[in-house]
Amino acid sequence: MLSKTIVVVDDEADIRELLYYNLTREGYVVKSFDNPLHSIQYLENHDPDVILSDWLMPDMDGLEFCKQLKENEKFREIPFIFITCKSDENDIVKAFEFGADDYIIKPFRIKELVARINKLINK
Repeated sequence: MLSKTIVVVDDEADIRELLYYNLTREGYVVKSFDNPLHSIQYLENHDPDVILSDWLMPDMDGLEFCKQLKENEKFREIPFIFITCKSDENDIVKAFEFGADDYIIKPFRIKELVARINKLINK
């Protein structure tokens, strides 16, 4: 079985490292980026199974990133999960309106995250 690839986009190095460590232990291939603009260059040539993204980032926020991906036929079907500290109900609703497939509030639990990723990949 081929390994599933997860793209992680978060401007916080400690979050990227935490996700990399835990998700590679679960058997995933993890590609990490510190902002959406860098990840888009990667996405042009690769087809990951899931994208995990923070909301609050410099250059382009996660909401705009999600919107751009979901408006593009090439990326539209890639499951997009927010992992963010933004916990306001209106923000969560807005994320889903812009095309997010799931929404996890920081601090998050790794086992729950893995379960949500598996559910989206194996649907």
